[in-house]
Amino acid sequence: TSAFTAPATSSAGAWRCALLGRRPRPKREKKPAVGAGRHPVELSVSGAGALAEVSGSSSKVDVLVTRENRDGSGGHTFVAASGVPLLSLGPSGQSDLGPDLSKVTLALTRRQALVLVEAQTFARRVTVLPGGPG
Repeated sequence: TSAFTAPATSSAGAWRCALLGRRPRPKREKKPAVGAGRHPVELSVSGAGALAEVSGSSSKVDVLVTRENRDGSGGHTFVAASGVPLLSLGPSGQSDLGPDLSKVTLALTRRQALVLVEAQTFARRVTVLPGGPG
């Protein structure tokens, strides 16, 4: 006689666990966008128009900052935050800081917030791009 008992569900994972004598792992819950060290921060950015089609509860963005070189000879761009949860997206071109900027609310860590608020004030441009690994 066999001690094997077929699982009530027909998922491959449940069958595999039953065959190996293991319990199925509980499904992982998504981390909340706010909390766990993240806070909502509103920024005025360029590039938000590209987010209109992809914005949603699970949307993540990369935030780029472009700064002037100290000697005034051009500038450089770097990724200031990668895979940041997008909480809300304002209408395109409706920021108080400029006609080509849009307001976005992002779930940022304290360090990310400090870098991006400073960049919003002193950098040439803060840009958001869709996608980001998280």
